Amino acid sequence: MSKKNRSGFTIDNIYGKIEEMLYRNQLVPGQKIVYGDIAKILNTSLTPIIQTLKRLESSGTVKYIPNKGYFVADVSCAEIQELYEVREALELYILPNILKNSTPSIIESLRINFREHSISDPMALGIHDAQFHLSIIKLAKNDTFYKLLRDVFQQIYLRYKPQYVGHQRPKEALKEHRAIIDAIAKHDLEEARKVIKIHIQYQMEHAAQFYKVSEFPHRI
Repeated sequence: MSKKNRSGFTIDNIYGKIEEMLYRNQLVPGQKIVYGDIAKILNTSLTPIIQTLKRLESSGTVKYIPNKGYFVADVSCAEIQELYEVREALELYILPNILKNSTPSIIESLRINFREHSISDPMALGIHDAQFHLSIIKLAKNDTFYKLLRDVFQQIYLRYKPQYVGHQRPKEALKEHRAIIDAIAKHDLEEARKVIKIHIQYQMEHAAQFYKVSEFPHRI
C-alpha cells in the first residue's frame, strides 16, 4: 500500500493526478517539469512528486536529464506507429476473452459509461479513448494485458497535443466506440475485430499526422 503524505494522497493518487495533467496537456512534450509547481498544485511535498516522476520515467513517459531535471518525453512518428501496431495486436489477441466474460449487465454498464462521456473537445479525446478501451480490456480479467495496454496508452496519449486532432475526429471516435460496444454485445468476434481494427487505424492515422507536423512543421 502506498504511504500517504500531507495532502492525504498516496503515491498512486499523485501518479494518477500527474497522469491526468499529461493527458489534458497541462504538461506537454519537451516541457520541463518543475517539482515545486506540481507540489503546490497537489498540496504535497517534493519527495512523492520525485518518486512519481521516477515511475513515469521507467515507462518512458518522462525523461531525466542530469543537472537539469525531468522533462515530458518526446516521441517520433515511427515510434508512434509502432505503438499503435502493438496496441492493435494486444487488443485483438485478448478479444475472445473479453467476449467470453461479457454479460448483459456488463454491456449495459459500458453503455451507461459511454453515454456519460462527451469528447466534443479534442483535449479530452486521448483520456476518453484510453478510459474506454481499458474498461473493455478489464473484462478479459488479465492484469498483465491490462498493464501492458495501459503503458501503451501512456506512450501514445500522454505526449499528444490536441490542437492537431481537429473537431471532427472526436465525433468519429464516439461512433466507433459505439460500434465496438454493439459488436461485443452481440458476441460477434469477427465484427468486433473489424470495428476495433478500423478504429485503431483511424486513430493511428491522426496521431501520425500530428507527429509529422511536429517533426516537419515547415512542410505544412
